Amino acid sequence: ARMVLREDGPEMVPVLAVHGTPEARASAIQLAMAVVERETTEARMVDDALVGVLVGRRGFTVKLLETESGAYIRVERYPEAVMSIKGTAVQREKAAALTDHLIDVLPGIMR
Repeated sequence: ARMVLREDGPEMVPVLAVHGTPEARASAIQLAMAVVERETTEARMVDDALVGVLVGRRGFTVKLLETESGAYIRVERYPEAVMSIKGTAVQREKAAALTDHLIDVLPGIMR
């Protein structure tokens, strides 16, 4: 099979075109999906004032975020407040969404 990756449209969305026999295409698509789903790590800046709340007492909140998302999450304060999220794309997206939701509701809870 032959795979061609290009960016399409005004948002430059990546598009993968796979050419070849049905069997070769199926094999190539499986290979591409394995690469896409591979675990990677992304870093997100967080407000230093929220680090303690995001981690929670004895790490309870971060453990809950990990359980709900399936991702591994590490929050560090120094030299800057950064949250590292490791997992598949789906796990990282879920962890980021849960974290964003938590950050949105925290100011109301902390008052």
